Amino acid sequence: MSFFVHLSSLCLFLSLSTSPALFLSLSLYFPLSLTLFRSLIVLHFPILFPSPSHYFPFFFKLFLAFTYSLLFSFLSFLSFLFSFLSFFLSVFLFFLSVVSLILFFLSFCLSFFFSFFLSFFLSFFLSFFLSVCLSFLSMCLLFHYVFLYLLFLFFLPSFFSFFFLFSFLFSFFLSFILYFFLPFFLFLSRNIYIFYFILFSFFLSIFLSFCLFFLLSFLSF
Repeated sequence: MSFFVHLSSLCLFLSLSTSPALFLSLSLYFPLSLTLFRSLIVLHFPILFPSPSHYFPFFFKLFLAFTYSLLFSFLSFLSFLFSFLSFFLSVFLFFLSVVSLILFFLSFCLSFFFSFFLSFFLSFFLSFFLSVCLSFLSMCLLFHYVFLYLLFLFFLPSFFSFFFLFSFLFSFFLSFILYFFLPFFLFLSRNIYIFYFILFSFFLSIFLSFCLFFLLSFLSF
């Protein structure tokens, strides 16, 4: 009993100093290993427990070990599912960003041939609105990828964690391109109202990204 108390205190200390995923994995691993160890002792050395009352805790602990193994398998399946979903979302976001950049360059080229009002509406509705929406979506996915990668790092196999890390780095690279090059191109269009508006949207999207990040963190738990 004292050994289990020491393990529980160790898990509590690690939960205060490390990530929640590590605490969850330790809290699943230590009771499972302790239950299997004591169950093997009861099974192979029944002379140490002559009373029949010791066999009921054995079957009860065997049921607990089976329940823990099912729970751990379910969490592994969820981490596997989240890794593939994040990978497909990053690929889908890449194609959307390519489409938005093509529309942006088309509107930028058309602005040299049309009047001021037509170029203003084209640059606003085609390039600016779509690019800001996609950059906001990429930042939301970026913060969610960081949280999910820290949460499921200890439940993912090495092969699937590679794809998860690849999708996270790809989303970070995409967000970097959208946030640092898009204001520069819009500044080159010599429309100061669009430039001020994208600065305002930039800080607003960062604030909304943090709000959505905390909301997704709460829902992920």
